[in-house]
Amino acid sequence: MKTKITLIVIIIFTAILTISSYILLKDFLEYNESEKVNMELIENVITEESKEEKITINWKELENINKDIVGWIKIQDTKIDYPILQDNDKLKYLKCSVDGKRNSNGSIFTINRNPFVEDITTIYRT
Repeated sequence: MKTKITLIVIIIFTAILTISSYILLKDFLEYNESEKVNMELIENVITEESKEEKITINWKELENINKDIVGWIKIQDTKIDYPILQDNDKLKYLKCSVDGKRNSNGSIFTINRNPFVEDITTIYRT
């Protein structure tokens, strides 16, 4: 009887470990894919002028990549350098990357009707 209980406990813990490992690996791979898409986006649409710490964004190129991009957030001396998205489905980018593909890491997005025109624009990140 004791060996059966021990075997059941081992099987349960093995299943939990396997499922947890799968979820962690999936999240890690999705995060890497999301970061890869963002880095490609940065390389293709942003020009930095290092003397003045000024950036220029190619909005036409951004619109070709994704029409839902409504802004950009960049904070100097940090890793924050991302597009801001908005869609009629207010929570679409909660589980989608900047290219619109399903990604549990989501993107930075706003649900304001007129972002950056209203007095306060709230941006979200999952």
